[in-house]
Amino acid sequence: MNRHGPCAPRDDERIQEPEDTACRLECTTRPNRRLKLMAAVTRTLGTGRLGPPGNHIMTPTHRPPPLWPLALALAATLFLVRTEAQLILLAIALAALFYAAARTFAAGDSLARPGEARRDEARPAGPMNALDGAGLAQPDDPAARTMHRPAQLILYFPATRSALLAIATLIVLFGNVAFSTLPSTSLWFAWILGLFPLAYLLGITALARGAHPAGLQCATGALLTLLAVWGVIEWLRFGGRSNGPFLDLNAFGALFYLAVPGVFLALARARNWRARVALIAVLALMLWALFATVSRGAIGVLLLMLPPLLIGLRRAAMPWRAPAAILLVLTGLAWGTVRYLPDAPVTREVVNLAGDQSTQDRLAMWRSTLAMWRERPVTGQGLGSYKLHYLHHRTLADRGSNGNLAHNDYLQLLAEAGPLALAILILAGVCTLVLAGRLWQRMGPAHDRRRRGAALTGWVAVLPVLGLFVHATVNFIFYVAPLALLAGLLLARARHAAGPVPLRPVRLAAHPRLAGAAYGLAASLAVGAITLDWLASQAFDAQNRWPLFAERRTDPLARYQMATAFAALRPHHVATQQALTTSAIDLALTERNGPTGAIWAGLAVTHARHWLSASRGNPYVYDAMGQLLWHFPSLAPHMAPDFPERPDDILALAVTRHPANPSHRLRLAQLLADQGEPTHALETLLDALPWSRISMPPERVAAWQQLLREAMTLAEATGDRRWAADLARMVQRFDPENATAERLLTHSPDATAPVAEASMTAP
Repeated sequence: MNRHGPCAPRDDERIQEPEDTACRLECTTRPNRRLKLMAAVTRTLGTGRLGPPGNHIMTPTHRPPPLWPLALALAATLFLVRTEAQLILLAIALAALFYAAARTFAAGDSLARPGEARRDEARPAGPMNALDGAGLAQPDDPAARTMHRPAQLILYFPATRSALLAIATLIVLFGNVAFSTLPSTSLWFAWILGLFPLAYLLGITALARGAHPAGLQCATGALLTLLAVWGVIEWLRFGGRSNGPFLDLNAFGALFYLAVPGVFLALARARNWRARVALIAVLALMLWALFATVSRGAIGVLLLMLPPLLIGLRRAAMPWRAPAAILLVLTGLAWGTVRYLPDAPVTREVVNLAGDQSTQDRLAMWRSTLAMWRERPVTGQGLGSYKLHYLHHRTLADRGSNGNLAHNDYLQLLAEAGPLALAILILAGVCTLVLAGRLWQRMGPAHDRRRRGAALTGWVAVLPVLGLFVHATVNFIFYVAPLALLAGLLLARARHAAGPVPLRPVRLAAHPRLAGAAYGLAASLAVGAITLDWLASQAFDAQNRWPLFAERRTDPLARYQMATAFAALRPHHVATQQALTTSAIDLALTERNGPTGAIWAGLAVTHARHWLSASRGNPYVYDAMGQLLWHFPSLAPHMAPDFPERPDDILALAVTRHPANPSHRLRLAQLLADQGEPTHALETLLDALPWSRISMPPERVAAWQQLLREAMTLAEATGDRRWAADLARMVQRFDPENATAERLLTHSPDATAPVAEASMTAP
């Protein structure tokens, strides 16, 4: 039985630390235990527990850094599903991480250090008593001098190559914001992707300073167990596939294969039957929840992890037969339950890989991602900009994806941040593999029992991180905040188990309180910026029902004033610039014949330029400007250089940047028809029909139906009877009482349009 508690590390996983010779007191005088204790404490205060003796002074409290802020950050990120709509959760996580960083990387030195006794001619050279020999001279001794140091700030940095790589990763991620086509969003994703290196730096520094990971392990296990229960209940109630609070099934499955090795090791080390039963139940829940996602990537990574996990247990001289049998039986039961218990099990995505449509969708996405990268091959489009630029590069071969993420972190990072960021991610994977090899060596019989136990702890931590690097080739992994945070913490645990992490203290001539105040101000500004972005997103989100925002959104002038206030604080926020532009356009159209209409139209052009600079290539900017120039032709000389001088050319840009959006084509067709070009307008609408095969949100179905009605009317007006009849048949599928469709079908020949088979099934 573990005498340190159920979540504390056992003796065989504790690393034997070298004995600090500076804490030894060889007192040849009176054998007084109190004097020995006082001298040892004094020497410890003078030399510190970290680094070489005499280099620095520890914090006055000598307490290790707390790890509970990391648990709070993990709890917040687990529910960070929609990035922009839930930025407040990212702000909470960052606040917790900033607090953890302050307590981990910094310490204050405000202690008075006793100086050595001054020697003079009247005093013997040797110590006069035991206190002098211990360095504790009495204040009333005139020969003793106490050196009072001014308060200093000490920063602790892990002196390892992996720490330098983590710092370089953070620099590259945040440096990319300056070159981004979507700066505001890039800042959010720099924080999300930066959770991986930041958690690693926090983890290895805190563990090197004596932090105890038992509490964090228990909190993480409890959170993941709750999510496993959520996933199992969801699967039991609705069948099919479960994703819990996540939007993606694959990321939800990855969450559990991160936890399975740790739970399995705890089961192998359990010493009483109650702990074994509880851990078996937790392991069964996590395996069930993982298989309930029917994620072929997550299941594949789990199956790849099982052999090295079991072999590692055997190599570390741990009892492995019974735990291995339990794990294999539970894995088989979880798979059998998901496969055979439902009436209509979901199995196609596991057994039919090549013929599955999602596989074809991903291959098409990857080709489009490479085309996106070729537009800006050095710096990339900007972190988080994939969703915007994929609208332009999407092909008809991708029918099922929503286009938010590339389902390949390596290609997406290449397209968004350039080859440097991709090289860093690959290098991180190689370093993780090297760390796994180092742990494998330390588990061998050449090492003692304690070292092998500690290496086994690191082995079960590094295996799932390697699985993440493999899984990232077919899914988005490090773009998911909780996965990035957990990966950094697990990797830090593995690195700590591979051997001592040297810390390099850096003394700064700054008062700890002043430095803490400056750091707190900087952290508050960073968290406040994310919070302001979240408030701005909520303010202009049509689904938000807060009275403070909902009432102002209905009035264009109030909406414009609210957007002006947010733009003064966050000028690159896309939703804010969109609200400024559209509000000014609404006011200009309302006062079109009045004295202020032209003024509002000019303001709309100015705001549209800012909107375009905050989201370069945004098709909705061109759509708004095309409508404005259509109604205000006098603005044509003022559109350059950001926009063409003809409204149809601007709307054509919107169609080019987002060809699958029927609303852009409808407006362009209406403008062309208004200019007396009905044939060109009909061609514009007919070119959109192949795009109707791809998946679409429910709110876009109505626009597609309107496009078919408009195309049917234009076909009749241009005298194209064959297309008119075919479009009438399509309209009747969703609007059987449409009078125009009935008339066209009554008086038209029973013929099929030349490209009817290439057109869509009516929405």
